[in-house]
Amino acid sequence: MTLEQLEALRAARLDPADLPHTTTQRQATAYAAQTATLDHRITTAKSALATLAELSDDADVAWLDHLNTWRKVLCDELLTIKSPIRDKQEMGRNINLTLSIKCIDFGAGVLKDSGRELTNLRLGELMVASGFEVIGADPDRNFAGRLEWHGSLKETEQRMKETARRRAQAEQQLASALMDDDERAKQDAHSKRLRDAANALDIRIAADGSLRVFRNNEALDDATLTELQREAMAFTRRAFATSA
Repeated sequence: MTLEQLEALRAARLDPADLPHTTTQRQATAYAAQTATLDHRITTAKSALATLAELSDDADVAWLDHLNTWRKVLCDELLTIKSPIRDKQEMGRNINLTLSIKCIDFGAGVLKDSGRELTNLRLGELMVASGFEVIGADPDRNFAGRLEWHGSLKETEQRMKETARRRAQAEQQLASALMDDDERAKQDAHSKRLRDAANALDIRIAADGSLRVFRNNEALDDATLTELQREAMAFTRRAFATSA
């Protein structure tokens, strides 16, 4: 089913005042509930579509690629410096390269109190060479400007994971909203079987914080469960993770 089909179904619904005079109060209440459900599905579908339209990790993918490329260059250059370092210029270069790598690994916060900025790091040179522009440089104020920093490797990967999570959630909401009545009935019946199967199990939080099935106060390996029980456990764990 598509959003357009849902909206067509909604457009065909009668106003409560236009229901046949033979309609009972119970029938009218049921009809209103069905209309409200349809309205909710349309709202959910539109919201999910809007979320999917705005979700993109293209910028993060490109940034992550830059970080990995720059890190390799920096590490290769750092390896050319031989210990012990006696030359002051080489010592400064070593500090510069090390700070650049730490910035990629841990974020720009490592530059605090270092007397360095991205613009005077080897990392900054690589950024400019990759097309990133220095912003706000002002020779009159002796201000070298700044380079926009979009996060460390870990921060970027975390953003990408969050984008993927939100995308999966929106896709699930959209699929649920556009599900036809037969599919919805089948899904509801299957969900009930999973809930019944889970309720029949002794599920507890194990010492490691995970949900496990217990029998005689001993945690069971999932491999010992039936296929339905394993699916019920996966269903329960997802619900537990969402509520946590």
